[in-house]
Amino acid sequence: MIQKLDVSRNILSSLSINNLPKKLDFLDISFNDINEMDRKIINFIKNVAIFKQTGNHWTVYCNDEPLLQLFKNLKSIIRMKELELRPIFIKLLPDSPEGFIKYLGQHFLRLGERKQKYFIINEDQLVPSMIQKLDDMDKIMSIYNYMEWLHRKLPSVNKEHEHFYYNHMTAACPYKCDCCHSRTTKNINIDCSNKFLYSFPSLVPKNVSMIPKENMFNQLELHLSRNNISKVTIDMLPKNLRYLDLRNNSLKSLDHEVIQYLKRFKKSIEIKLSGNPWNCDCKSRSILSFLRDMEPLEYNLTLNRYNISRADCPDACVCCLDNSTWSSFIVDCRGEGLLNIPVLTNKVTYTDLRDNNITELTPMNRNFLEQRSQASPLQLLMLDNPWSCSCKDMENINFMKSISSNIIDFTEISCSNGEKLVSIDQDIVCPSGFAYYVALAISLAAVIITINFMICFRQPLLVWFYEHDVCLSLAARRELDETKKFDAFLAFTHKDEALVEEFVEKLELGRPRFRLCFYLRDWLAGESIPDCIGRSVRDSRRIIILMTEHFMQSTWGRLEFRLALHATSKDRCKRLIVVLYPDVKNFDSLDSELRAYMVFNTYLERSHPNFWNKLIYSMPHTKM
Repeated sequence: MIQKLDVSRNILSSLSINNLPKKLDFLDISFNDINEMDRKIINFIKNVAIFKQTGNHWTVYCNDEPLLQLFKNLKSIIRMKELELRPIFIKLLPDSPEGFIKYLGQHFLRLGERKQKYFIINEDQLVPSMIQKLDDMDKIMSIYNYMEWLHRKLPSVNKEHEHFYYNHMTAACPYKCDCCHSRTTKNINIDCSNKFLYSFPSLVPKNVSMIPKENMFNQLELHLSRNNISKVTIDMLPKNLRYLDLRNNSLKSLDHEVIQYLKRFKKSIEIKLSGNPWNCDCKSRSILSFLRDMEPLEYNLTLNRYNISRADCPDACVCCLDNSTWSSFIVDCRGEGLLNIPVLTNKVTYTDLRDNNITELTPMNRNFLEQRSQASPLQLLMLDNPWSCSCKDMENINFMKSISSNIIDFTEISCSNGEKLVSIDQDIVCPSGFAYYVALAISLAAVIITINFMICFRQPLLVWFYEHDVCLSLAARRELDETKKFDAFLAFTHKDEALVEEFVEKLELGRPRFRLCFYLRDWLAGESIPDCIGRSVRDSRRIIILMTEHFMQSTWGRLEFRLALHATSKDRCKRLIVVLYPDVKNFDSLDSELRAYMVFNTYLERSHPNFWNKLIYSMPHTKM
């Protein structure tokens, strides 16, 4: 005569019909080690009003129809304790879609049953009742969407919410889905097809450490066709996916990470994506490229839906539309390993040919591009190709220069030897014989002799003359900025303050004497640093940069360098003096403008034995 039996949280491994009271109305076997039920137990449980099973890991084979049907029926039952019914609805109310909880409550109370202090309702009766009098398809579909929202919220507010766990699965069987184990393939089959799902089912466990290791390697077959799923992210995809069917959903695009995941495992994962309203805009290039390679029929249907003819789209490229400013038909061939420009039609507006292996334009390409430049110009992107720039390629180079207004990145295009294509000179690339070589040889010899003479003799002589007051008319220079307040502005970073002392001693206290400006002494507290830097540069006849590793890493140091460089770029005399310290190994941390200056201009090395004589000679000359 027993009506209620609770054997939860034990280590039971099986159920026997002989041990179950015949008039049982409540049975709780939660959190045991039971994983199978025979047909007699299944038929018995169908007549038990309250059956709790969460925490057992069931072994359900795909041909075990009685057990599959039992779990399908049990998953459709929403169970709450009668005293908690009102509090649960109150907790759900703040986040619920407008009016849904009230509408749900009306049908809930009318259709629900009270048994063993529980309130029970079957969702297979609830949903048809809710949509029975609705004639608007959008409202009907909203009910399915809201019910999905309800099931996502129930675990957090309803203690009686039940999860159905299966052996060899890393997460509970999702809402509305049928889960089973294939006897032949040994895969886990999760069938959510045609269930009015709006969200990708939750299959990724929140706590991986709690999953038995043997469950981590069982492959999943996920059937999601004929639903309303509109979003898939990389976090939603389980690691052990073997089959993914997303046909006939509401997907317009996929995240780049998802596409990379599918591409990486395309040999081991069977993927079906047809029947979705895919976007054809260029922001969806990843999915269009994937469809082109994996489901060409779906790719063609997507193009046709946007009135793009397959004949206008080269096989090796991806075609898309860009409507950000005005409608443009773009052929995207980026990174496809092309050796030549594909055949293009007059409908194409932009063509992206970057990152390929194109070395030249064929006569057919040049003829087409010349015609398009006269009619409706075709815009091209051609960077990162190994363009050939030898003498025999001058016809091709000159043609590219003639249509450079149609090549968006023309000024950035480099030849295979690294030289900018825009700077290629035919007279240099294709020299005119003997006279050229003679002139070149003489010029090189003259340059070499001049450079050697200047390096070896001129500077040491001039420095020595100036130091010993000999031939000052040759050694000294006439200064143009004699009215400026300071002889030199000393630029350094605060980490190098210790270096300043020797400059003060040698230049301000030595012979001849100079007036220095540096921030420790001459800047007023509270003033804007950029203003102080600019004023110091303007008020000084020379700017001395103490180029240390600290200076190059300092934001203010690089700013002082840049302002000094700009302020002195048009001066008739050399005002900028760079003192290079031994700890500087390279100039990689400087930006391109400052790095170029350091490469193409001379500087004083602090480690040079004749450093102070050279520096004093570079300072304003007081001896005339």
